[in-house]
Amino acid sequence: MGEVTVEGREELDRFLKHKLPRASFVIRHTDKSFRCSVHDALVEAMEGTCSLVWQRTKNGCHGQVPYDGTPFMTSGRQILTCQFGEERNHSSSSSSSSSPPPTEQQQFGDHAYSVASKMNRPRVKVQGTRKMGCKATCNIMRILRFPDFCVSPTSSDYVAKKEKKERLVDLRLKLNKSAAEKNFEALHVVERFIVQYPESADHNGHQVTGELARLSSELSQRVDRTVIAEIYDLVSKGVRDARTIQKFLRQRFPDETGRAFQPRITDIRAHVTLAGRKQRKSVVDQTALELQIAEWNEQPVPPGLLLFRPYVPPKSEAKVLETLETLETGDGEADDDKPAFTHFNGSGGGDTDDAIVDDLPASSRLLVVHQEKWQQELMADYGDLSMIDATYRTTAYDLALFFLVVKTNVGYSVVAEFVTQSERVGDIVEALSILKDANPNWQPKFFMTDYSEAEMLAIEQVFPGVRIHLCDFHREQAWLRWVKDPKHRLAEEEGRMLLDLLRSLAYALPSPGDEEYHEALKRLTGHAIWTNHPMVRNWLQAKWLSIPQRWSRAWTEQDYRLNVYTNNAVEAQNKVLKYTYLPSGKRTLCEVMAIIVNEYLPEQMDKHLTRNVMQSSSYRLYTEDVPRYLYERPTEFIKHCRERLLRAKDVCVADIVALGDGQYTVKSSSGGHKHTVCFSVPSCTCRDWDRCGFPCKHIFACIVLVPECTWESLPSAYRDQKRLVLHAERTVLWPGDKAAPSTDLVADSPGTSTPVAENTADQLSLSNIPERQTRHQLLKQKQRQLRSALKEIEQSSYMLEDVDYISTLNDALGQLADECRQHLPVDASGLVVPAVSAFTLSERFKMQRKRRHVVVEDSSLQPPPKKGRKPILKKIRCRVGVQGERQTQAMARQCARLKDCCKKVFRYMAWQGRCQVVDSAR
Repeated sequence: MGEVTVEGREELDRFLKHKLPRASFVIRHTDKSFRCSVHDALVEAMEGTCSLVWQRTKNGCHGQVPYDGTPFMTSGRQILTCQFGEERNHSSSSSSSSSPPPTEQQQFGDHAYSVASKMNRPRVKVQGTRKMGCKATCNIMRILRFPDFCVSPTSSDYVAKKEKKERLVDLRLKLNKSAAEKNFEALHVVERFIVQYPESADHNGHQVTGELARLSSELSQRVDRTVIAEIYDLVSKGVRDARTIQKFLRQRFPDETGRAFQPRITDIRAHVTLAGRKQRKSVVDQTALELQIAEWNEQPVPPGLLLFRPYVPPKSEAKVLETLETLETGDGEADDDKPAFTHFNGSGGGDTDDAIVDDLPASSRLLVVHQEKWQQELMADYGDLSMIDATYRTTAYDLALFFLVVKTNVGYSVVAEFVTQSERVGDIVEALSILKDANPNWQPKFFMTDYSEAEMLAIEQVFPGVRIHLCDFHREQAWLRWVKDPKHRLAEEEGRMLLDLLRSLAYALPSPGDEEYHEALKRLTGHAIWTNHPMVRNWLQAKWLSIPQRWSRAWTEQDYRLNVYTNNAVEAQNKVLKYTYLPSGKRTLCEVMAIIVNEYLPEQMDKHLTRNVMQSSSYRLYTEDVPRYLYERPTEFIKHCRERLLRAKDVCVADIVALGDGQYTVKSSSGGHKHTVCFSVPSCTCRDWDRCGFPCKHIFACIVLVPECTWESLPSAYRDQKRLVLHAERTVLWPGDKAAPSTDLVADSPGTSTPVAENTADQLSLSNIPERQTRHQLLKQKQRQLRSALKEIEQSSYMLEDVDYISTLNDALGQLADECRQHLPVDASGLVVPAVSAFTLSERFKMQRKRRHVVVEDSSLQPPPKKGRKPILKKIRCRVGVQGERQTQAMARQCARLKDCCKKVFRYMAWQGRCQVVDSAR
C-alpha cells in the first residue's frame, strides 16, 4: 500500500486518475461530511462534536498524520474497492447455490421442448458475477487544517504544551463566533486529503497489466455520476435521443476513456429511461396527466379548450390501480425498476376483458380534447374545409390520436387534437361535439377524410348537411390495390382499362344534369369488364357507385374551390410528430400530450406566423414584375397569378366577346372551343378554375385586354378572402389575452366531465338521415356500421391474450353467425338468394378463360439433356399468339428451375444417406 497527501479536490481527482488508470474502483462507503463543502463541514462539526488535534497515529485502515505544529480536524472518510472485489450480495448467491434450479425434464416432463416451457423456464446465466474476490482498497481521509493557529514544531515540550493550549482556546473561540454568525470566510482553512492507494501487487484474482486487462477494466466500469447528471439534465431539456447524447458526452469529456465517461449506447438509453421515469409526476399515467393539466390551467395564458376524462377500468383492473396508488403514496417515490401504467384497453398487458371495455358507457371511456386559443382563431377563419385523420402507435397503449387540420393562407395547420379509446363512431361523435360547442364560429361546409366509415358516420351526425369528400390519394390507392389483388383475377390490360374508366368518373366536370358523369358511367357499364366480371360489379355498386358525391368532381359545388383534394397534409403532420418530436420506445399518454402542448404546437404556431411575415413586403420587397394588386398575398397565389398572366399573352382582343352583366367568352388558344368568364360571381368554365379556384388565364386576359375589366371588378368578398391575404399583424395578438369561447373544461369526475349530451352510434335514427336518403341508402349505411364493428373486433383479436375469454367470444360469435344465417334471403326451396345475381366463381372463370388452347411440343425450351439420353418433350397448354408464346416460355423456365431444384435436393439427401435415389426419380 502506498500513501500520499494532496491538497484540494482537484489535486485528489488528478492523482486518482493518474495513479489508478488500469483497475477502476467503486465507492463502498462515503461519510456525509466528506462530500460537502468546507463551510458546510465546519457548520456540521460545530453542531456536533468538534475534535481538534495536533497529530494522528495510524488507526486500522486509515493513515497517520504526523505532528507539524498545525491543528486540524477530521472531516469524513471514503473507501474505494476494486470493481473486481468481493461479492457482497451473499444472500442471493448462497440461496442459488444451495438449491439448484430444477431441470427442464423435472419441470415440464416429456414436453420440455414446447413453446410454453421455453417461455416459463428460468433464465440460465452462463456468466454470473464479475466479482473476483480482489482485496485491493483505496482509503481517503479528509482533514481541515488551521495554519493561523500553528506553533513552532521545534519548541521545547513545556513551551509547546503551553502554546498549543492557548492556540486551541483561541481557535475554539474563533470557531464559535463564526458558527454563531454562520460565516467562516474570515477563517483560513486548508483542505487536505490523505490517500492510501494499492499497488499492482495488492490486486489478486484478475490481471492488472496488459491490453486485455485494460479493456476488461474499461468495459466493467460503471457510468460516472457526473455523466449521469449530464444525461438527466439533457433529458429534462427535452433531449432524449441516445446518439445525440453520446455525441455531447464525447465533446464534454474529450480526454476521458472507458465506460465511466464514454458510456455505451445501451447505457445511455437505460439512463434516459430512468430519467424519464423520475420526471413523471405519478406512477399512474392518468394521474400524471391530471397533475399536468392542473399546471397548464395555472399558467398566465391557459389553453382555450382542455378536457380530460379518465378511463374507469372494470372491476378486474380496480385492484391493480389501488396497488399502484399505494406504491405512489407509501414512500413518496416510485420504484424505477418496476414501471406500471394504466392499461386503457387491455393492450398493454394484463387480463383486461376487451368485451367489458367496449361495452362501457361513454362516461367511463377515456377522452382527451385539447385546443389552444390560436387554434380556435384558425378554425374560425379557415374551418370551412376541415380534414381529419387518426394515427396509432404514438403511445404505449392502443389509443387513437386524431388531428383536425385546415388549409390556411400559408400552408396547413393543426387546429385541434383529441385522443379516444378506440376509433368508434360514438367516441368520435363525442369529441367533435365538444369541439363544436367550444367553437361557435366553426361552421364547416366540407370535410375531407379517407375511406373510414366510422369517421364519415360521426361527421354526418355532428354536422348534418356537411359535404364529405374522400381523399383522392386514398381513393386511387384503394383502386390500385383492388385491381392488383390476385384473388380478383383481373388481367393487366383489364386492370388498366378499369382504372381509366374509374378515373373518367372521378374527374368528370360539373355540368347541367351531371351529363359528363352519366356518360362516363354508361361507358363503364357498357364495357366488357362490367359484363364479364360480376366481382367488379358487386365491388363498384356496393362501395363506390352508391356514394359518387363523395369522390367525383361532378358533384363538386361552386363554392368548393380550395385546391385541396387529398388529406395527406394530416398524415404529414402525424409523421412529423412521430418521427421528429416523440422519443423512441414506449411513451406514456402524459409524455405525448406534454410534447404536443409544450413543443409541437408552439413550433406550429411559430411556423405559421413566420411564413406570414416572411412573405410580406415588410420582410422583403417584391420584384418589379409583380402587380401592385398582388402585394401582401401568399407566395403560392402570387406565383399562380404570374404564370397565368404570362399565358394570357396568347389571347388577343378578337378572342374576347362581351355577353353583358360582367360575362365574357374567351376563345381557347389550344382549340376552337370557348370558355365563359363571369366577374360578378367569379367563375370560369375551364378546368384550371375548377381545380383550384384561383384566377385563370382567361380572367387575366379580360383584365389585361378589356378596359372595363380590372382587378377591382372582382367582388371584394373574393379578393379579400382570408386565404388570399397575409395576416402578419397577428404576431401582436398571438399568444394573446383574448378570451376564448370556453376554458377550463377539465373533468373532475367521470360522471360530470362531458359538457355535451352523450351521443353514440346507437342513437342514429331516421330523423338524422337526410330526406333524400332512400331505403336502399339506409340499408347500405347500416351495413357499413356492421362491417365497422366487425372490423374493430378483428383488429382487437390480435391483442387478446385471455384464452378463456377468447373461447367465450368464439361461442358468442358462433351464435351470432347462426342467427345471421337465419336472416339471409332464401327462395322457396330454402337456398340462399344473393343480393345481386352473379355467376359463381367457377362459372366466371370458365367464361373468362374460354379460349382456344393448343398442345405444343417444344424441346428447344428444355434444359440441355445429358449424354446418352433423349430430350424430354413436355406438353404445355397455352394460348395462341404472342401471349401464348410468352406463357409457354415462362412455364418452360419454371419447369427447368423446378427440375434443377429437385436434383439438388435429391443429391443432398443421398449424400446424407437418408434416402436412395434411383434413375427414375431423376
